[in-house]
Amino acid sequence: MTTPPVKRLQGDNLWALSAALLLLVMAMAASLPLLGNGFINYDDPSYVTANAHVQGGFTWEGIKWAFHNDPETANWHPLTWMSHMVDWALFGTRAWGHHLVSLLLHGINMALVFLLLRRMTGMTWRSFAVAALWGLHPLRVESVAWAAERKDVLSAFFFLLSLLSYLKCGMRNSECGMGKASSGSWIWYGAALGFFALGLMSKPMVVTLPFVLVLLDYWPLRTAGFEEGGKMPPTPEPIWKLVLQKWPFFLPAGVSALITVRAQAGGGAMEDLQSLPVGARVGNALISYCRYLGKMIVPRDLCVIYPLPEHWPAGEVISAAAFLALVTILVITLRRRAPYLAVGWFWFLITLLPVIGLVQVGAQAMADRYTYLPMIGILVMVVWGVSDLLLSWRQRIPALAAGTTVAVVICGFLTWRQAHFWKDSETLFRHAVAVMPDNDLAWLHLGDFYSQCHQPAQAVEAYRRAVEIFPNSAGARNNYGNELMELGRFDEAIAQFREAVKLKSGQAVAINNLGLALLQSGRAAEAVEQFEAALKLRPGYTAAMSNLGSALLREGRLDDAAREFEAVLAQEPGSAEAHNNLGSVLASKGDYAKALGEFRSAAKLEPSYAAAHRNVGGVLLVTGKASEAATEFRVVVGLTPEAAEAHANLGMALAGAGRREEAIGELEKALKLQPGFAAAEQELRVLKERTP
Repeated sequence: MTTPPVKRLQGDNLWALSAALLLLVMAMAASLPLLGNGFINYDDPSYVTANAHVQGGFTWEGIKWAFHNDPETANWHPLTWMSHMVDWALFGTRAWGHHLVSLLLHGINMALVFLLLRRMTGMTWRSFAVAALWGLHPLRVESVAWAAERKDVLSAFFFLLSLLSYLKCGMRNSECGMGKASSGSWIWYGAALGFFALGLMSKPMVVTLPFVLVLLDYWPLRTAGFEEGGKMPPTPEPIWKLVLQKWPFFLPAGVSALITVRAQAGGGAMEDLQSLPVGARVGNALISYCRYLGKMIVPRDLCVIYPLPEHWPAGEVISAAAFLALVTILVITLRRRAPYLAVGWFWFLITLLPVIGLVQVGAQAMADRYTYLPMIGILVMVVWGVSDLLLSWRQRIPALAAGTTVAVVICGFLTWRQAHFWKDSETLFRHAVAVMPDNDLAWLHLGDFYSQCHQPAQAVEAYRRAVEIFPNSAGARNNYGNELMELGRFDEAIAQFREAVKLKSGQAVAINNLGLALLQSGRAAEAVEQFEAALKLRPGYTAAMSNLGSALLREGRLDDAAREFEAVLAQEPGSAEAHNNLGSVLASKGDYAKALGEFRSAAKLEPSYAAAHRNVGGVLLVTGKASEAATEFRVVVGLTPEAAEAHANLGMALAGAGRREEAIGELEKALKLQPGFAAAEQELRVLKERTP
């Protein structure tokens, strides 16, 4: 059956392009605050700010890397990686440029939604209303404001282009894709397939596109048996035939799904799948569908991350299942009179399916960004449904115009406000814990932010809240312990690490951290046991090897310590810390020549490594080379100007070199920074008593 032509488009193409441009301008205006926002510490480092491959620019080596699975981000989306490479080449660390590209893509997507719906249905106002409400809804902010979520706007761009191309093919011949199409139809069919592949390489969530194509054939393209007025034609197109037409689309979809599962499993993103029962995942999926609908209708308390509860009450799960079943039955019942209801509803259900949590990836229960494409289906139901309900009302046009304007303005205002919450990491996660005080994941990320900003007191408080809310979180306890160590609260840190080890008995990181806390509290023998246990679980774990060497050095087992540091260097020859540690062992053994070589290697590898320069100066001073030692200690003072020890060491070296006045000046600086510094007081007293 040949597809009937759609209704004649209202207005001319110039008006349609003007409307599309207006949508782009509206998107820019509502989201303008994003251009003043920075990067955040949630995925942005992995994707942009700390990714050496991305910062290497758009090169052949970078492109080859992009097409390989990345275990850190647990996703396969090479086109997204390449877009970040281009951004970095153009804007570098200037976050506004990265946000501008995402915002432009989102504005274009708004225009494409309008053009797609208008092309399919001939309904200009309805199409414009859907595009405007969709694009300006505050649920869109996460996808646009978050640099790491470039994959949302990029994949949607190709998804919509694929649908538009398929539309051109379908309008020419409904047999397109089954070997009976004209050459023109084949070109458009190939374009649709190509754009789909590009979408999959941007974000695999668009894997549901073949099913969306079947829905669009059902309505509004009407190749599944509908004519104007909802009447069934004498020879309807069977559903199986429509599905068969899409077989080329199912091939890349299947390949993408396999690659994605492999990437996420390799990156550890699916670890929660083993611990979360199937029933719990199904329950969360049912409730999440309803929660998404609620956020669409009343977009309040939007949050960057919604924690996954250990279980949902059975009554809530049953109620959610009943509601979804009721709506599904209703739209199927009304499929002849209002086919857009069934298409919009199943668009929503199907496009959300890959991220609804049946296959749990990560610790979130749901995410605002996941509504990026699914919400289009709900808005089609609402806009077409309201318009048809008011069809016989004489004042329907001004009422619809006024209602749409008010809704768009409200959405634009809420989007403007929501965009400000993405200003920086602290603002974002402070907002998250304000709207969800028991959000342990938000407290955890807030703690990470304070930790990276070297604010251990604030980090400790944030991690304490995370542990208080979810005591069974080994990760939160581990981070909490690290910050307690920073504050010198070793006994508390040890208690947290012991709990983390109990929760994840096979986690080498927690055992290593427990050993480090024991070592710093002066319990070297116990620390050795923990580091050895960590290495049994994870052979070749360089952090544990290095810490074991430090513990053995503390115990006076110099040869054993040297072997550990040499083993670290065998795996990481560029490790400045390992060279410095090996130098400390050699210096303790009295082998100053070799020790000096290791210390110099460490300082060369990492010029800002103050401890390495201090050790170089120390060996030079001990071996009678006071002038050279003074040069090294000046470097240390430059790196740590507020450290009393650095000034004292420089003063002693200058004294040894016979530069009395300079030495006195440095020693006085040391005492000013640290009154009562015994070594500096003694050296200063000797110098002042000495006759010039």
